[in-house]
Amino acid sequence: MEILNFNEWLSWLLENSNRNRKWVIVVTIWALKFSRNKLVHERRMQILEEIVTFIRSFGLEYRSSA
Repeated sequence: MEILNFNEWLSWLLENSNRNRKWVIVVTIWALKFSRNKLVHERRMQILEEIVTFIRSFGLEYRSSA
Protein backbone atom coordinates (compact mmCIF):
# COMPACT_ATOMS: atom_id res chain seq x y z
CA MET A 1 0.00 0.00 0.00
CA GLU A 2 1.41 3.35 -1.07
CA ILE A 3 1.46 6.21 1.44
CA LEU A 4 0.37 9.55 0.00
CA ASN A 5 1.27 12.98 1.27
CA PHE A 6 -1.51 15.53 1.68
CA ASN A 7 -1.09 17.09 -1.77
CA GLU A 8 -1.14 13.70 -3.49
CA TRP A 9 -4.17 12.63 -1.48
CA LEU A 10 -6.03 15.86 -2.22
CA SER A 11 -5.21 15.62 -5.93
CA TRP A 12 -6.44 12.03 -6.00
CA LEU A 13 -9.60 12.97 -4.10
CA LEU A 14 -10.46 15.83 -6.46
CA GLU A 15 -9.68 13.79 -9.58
CA ASN A 16 -11.96 10.99 -8.39
CA SER A 17 -14.90 13.10 -7.21
CA ASN A 18 -17.89 14.45 -9.07
CA ARG A 19 -18.45 18.19 -9.43
CA ASN A 20 -20.69 18.54 -6.35
CA ARG A 21 -18.28 16.59 -4.16
CA LYS A 22 -15.36 18.72 -5.38
CA TRP A 23 -17.28 21.82 -4.39
CA VAL A 24 -17.90 20.47 -0.87
CA ILE A 25 -14.24 19.48 -0.47
CA VAL A 26 -12.92 22.88 -1.53
CA VAL A 27 -15.37 24.89 0.59
CA THR A 28 -14.68 22.66 3.59
CA ILE A 29 -10.94 23.21 3.29
CA TRP A 30 -11.56 26.95 2.94
CA ALA A 31 -13.79 26.97 6.06
CA LEU A 32 -11.21 25.03 8.08
CA LYS A 33 -8.43 27.42 7.04
CA PHE A 34 -10.63 30.39 7.94
CA SER A 35 -11.34 28.82 11.34
CA ARG A 36 -7.65 28.16 11.92
CA ASN A 37 -6.82 31.78 11.07
CA LYS A 38 -9.43 33.00 13.57
CA LEU A 39 -7.75 30.89 16.25
CA VAL A 40 -4.23 32.03 15.38
CA HIS A 41 -4.94 35.74 14.84
CA GLU A 42 -7.96 36.42 17.08
CA ARG A 43 -7.56 33.63 19.64
CA ARG A 44 -11.16 32.65 18.91
CA MET A 45 -11.97 29.00 18.48
CA GLN A 46 -15.01 28.18 16.37
CA ILE A 47 -17.13 25.25 17.40
CA LEU A 48 -17.86 22.54 14.85
CA GLU A 49 -21.46 23.71 14.41
CA GLU A 50 -20.26 27.16 13.34
CA ILE A 51 -18.01 25.67 10.68
CA VAL A 52 -20.71 23.32 9.38
CA THR A 53 -23.26 26.16 9.35
CA PHE A 54 -20.84 28.32 7.34
CA ILE A 55 -20.30 25.54 4.77
CA ARG A 56 -24.02 24.88 4.40
CA SER A 57 -24.96 28.57 4.24
CA PHE A 58 -22.31 29.30 1.66
CA GLY A 59 -23.53 26.37 -0.41
CA LEU A 60 -27.15 27.51 -0.30
CA GLU A 61 -26.20 31.08 -1.19
CA TYR A 62 -23.91 29.97 -4.01
CA ARG A 63 -26.49 27.62 -5.53
CA SER A 64 -29.26 30.22 -5.36
CA SER A 65 -27.11 32.76 -7.21
CA ALA A 66 -26.01 30.38 -9.98
